[in-house]
Amino acid sequence: MKESFRKLKNRIKTLEERVDAKEKALSELQAARMMPGVGTPAVQAAGELCNGLPLVHHREAVSHLPPESVQEAFRVLAFWIFTAEELKMSSISGKRSAKCGDSAPRPPLDQDRLRQLEALVREKCPSLTHKGFIENLQNLQKVTQRGRKPTDSA
Repeated sequence: MKESFRKLKNRIKTLEERVDAKEKALSELQAARMMPGVGTPAVQAAGELCNGLPLVHHREAVSHLPPESVQEAFRVLAFWIFTAEELKMSSISGKRSAKCGDSAPRPPLDQDRLRQLEALVREKCPSLTHKGFIENLQNLQKVTQRGRKPTDSA
């Protein structure tokens, strides 16, 4: 009994340390996003920067996820690269569709960042096709537009 209690206590301590590390990384990311120029079109320096942050930060954000967790990896990376407002107020291409009727179409998402998002998601989840990527993005935009919190089941 004492041995299992000790093991559980050690496991809790390990998990708390992991949570602390993730919270620290998140606060660093949020601080970086507040810097001037971040959140604007992606900085293209040898393909190693996205939104002013090294791609390694984006990869680390999903490193703990298994390759089959496409939706979770997609959601995490999408919100690292785009703001919720950008996803809500933009379309993928910016082209007129039957949905927009007489009103003007929504502006397109930044295509450089969109390509980087697709590359990062497909790097993490190699089984994802381009069509699957577009479908996941459209679903995430719908959830964001409805004001619900995106989850795994989005």
